[in-house]
Amino acid sequence: MTPRSIMRVALAVAMSITALVAVDARGAQAAEPSDGYWILDQSGNIYAFGGAEQYVPVFGTAVDMASGPRMSLWVLTDNGVVHTRGSAMHFGDVDMASLDTGETPSAISVTPSGEGYWVFTTRGRVLTFGDATNFGGVENLDLDGPVIDAVAMPDGKGYYMVGTDGGVFAFGSAKFWGSMGGIALDQPVNALIPDPDGEGYWLTAGDGGIFAFRAPFRGSLGGIALDEPVIGGIAYGAGYTMVASDGGAFVFSELAFLGSVADLDLPTPVVSIAASYPVPKVTADSIELFGTFTVGDGSWQGRAGFGMMWIPNRTEDTVSVVDRETLTVVDTIPVGDEPFPVSLGGDKIWVPNNSDGTVTVIDAATRKVLKTIATGSQPRTPPHYDGWAYVSNRGDGTITVIDHDTLNVIATIPIGGGGQSPIIDNGLIWFCDVDQDRVVVFDAKTFVQRAVIPVGQKPYTASAGYGRIWVPNHGENTVSVIDPSSFKVITTITVGTQPYRPVVAYDKVTVAGATSPDLYVIDPSNYGTEFRNMADGAYMPTPGLDVLWVANNLSNTVTVFDPSTYEIVTQFTVPGGPQKPVVFGDYVWVSTDSGVSYVYRAR
Repeated sequence: MTPRSIMRVALAVAMSITALVAVDARGAQAAEPSDGYWILDQSGNIYAFGGAEQYVPVFGTAVDMASGPRMSLWVLTDNGVVHTRGSAMHFGDVDMASLDTGETPSAISVTPSGEGYWVFTTRGRVLTFGDATNFGGVENLDLDGPVIDAVAMPDGKGYYMVGTDGGVFAFGSAKFWGSMGGIALDQPVNALIPDPDGEGYWLTAGDGGIFAFRAPFRGSLGGIALDEPVIGGIAYGAGYTMVASDGGAFVFSELAFLGSVADLDLPTPVVSIAASYPVPKVTADSIELFGTFTVGDGSWQGRAGFGMMWIPNRTEDTVSVVDRETLTVVDTIPVGDEPFPVSLGGDKIWVPNNSDGTVTVIDAATRKVLKTIATGSQPRTPPHYDGWAYVSNRGDGTITVIDHDTLNVIATIPIGGGGQSPIIDNGLIWFCDVDQDRVVVFDAKTFVQRAVIPVGQKPYTASAGYGRIWVPNHGENTVSVIDPSSFKVITTITVGTQPYRPVVAYDKVTVAGATSPDLYVIDPSNYGTEFRNMADGAYMPTPGLDVLWVANNLSNTVTVFDPSTYEIVTQFTVPGGPQKPVVFGDYVWVSTDSGVSYVYRAR
């Protein structure tokens, strides 16, 4: 019997095992068993099976991918760039200059919230983005084999790394149950797959062998002559699925075999597999009010992270901390004058204080103020990259760079014009100079200026995705599309009135108008647009649960928009001036100008 016959028949047989919880071998926990999987080749092509959504390819040489709930997918390329698909959010890329000679990114894993990720290197270095926490690495050890795979624990408080020699390294809440380190192997180890019951793991080897540690042995390909070697695997139901470099998929689980790309003439070898999870369909009837809470006067857009909601109160100069399970205010933290929306980075909450030129840094675990740091005039919400925060100072045209660990100012970058928050993409700072109608590009580590790109009138904060930079020109109702490799504007797209930051999700780019009912959806493959009219004051849309949640601030409504059908699912009233929605799990949180927040359950 050939390997493909085994794959299609014997390995797809059902096993009488109950799936407890599905955990992506490269990422976050899902509430339900996988309903499909993606296979990724080195060229960046993504192949979907079962319930997995089909996504457009990524640009670059792919090395790994990680999935999370609600069809979110992150793809890592060898130049350190993290590409997002579906509802996945981008939190930064690897600074390749910070790696040693010969050291390359090898694996990515996603936090349970989907608001961060870890990138691991062949040396065992750990790089954190968003709400991911560094629990330690092995970059200072003399490894017998390079780190080839890594996976986070479902609680987000630890992770495993595994080397090609079979050595396993456990950090944080991850428990060490054994390894193949020091044992002669027929083929190198290439993946660690966690047992879905939360304890134990499997190691996969190139010959299809499986090594079980405190996890039940479900079967292997050992002793079978394969066309091409196995390169990895994922948790799949109560078992696992392995994938070979030619795209053959081998299922050892009670879940069904859903297909492979073994019979296709692939341009390059397969490098990764990731599981997809069912997406609850949001309908008008599935949205219900879960609860409300009231915070301080002049409340602003909040952020969810570390099990809490963090809401700045502009008039009271405080940050309210709300437990997102009980919706109770557990703390009120004094900060600076007129706090703006916060950001999360390095286990800390960063609060820009617009009227006194400072940033207040709060420890996310203890909720204590660690330091108040002087910046420039009118600081804005900082993005984060490789251990640094980048604070744009709207009033004096500079960017203040702050170290996450020491909380010292590393540098002040002169821009010459003011603007909102910059973005960091592929190791570069992209700053929209609203005063001089241009985008200024700097190296994020050396601060050397790389380009000055003329765009439309009053450009606001840009977005990165699909190999392009998308710049909303607030003053002329257009979006400039920039090729980041040439630093050239390749097209300009007309959109609605006073466009805000584009949302890059679901293989589309969505642009909402701040003072109009306009919502424009751009197809990134051909730059075509679809227009929908909803309600006045369409604030920045938020992706989540396979739809967009659009706060219509001037109309006291929230519009739910399906980007796949271009249809409005429903609109509901949110009194008091709704701000940008925040999605976490199956919940949608809408803060308002009045200080009352509304939390909806959407399933």
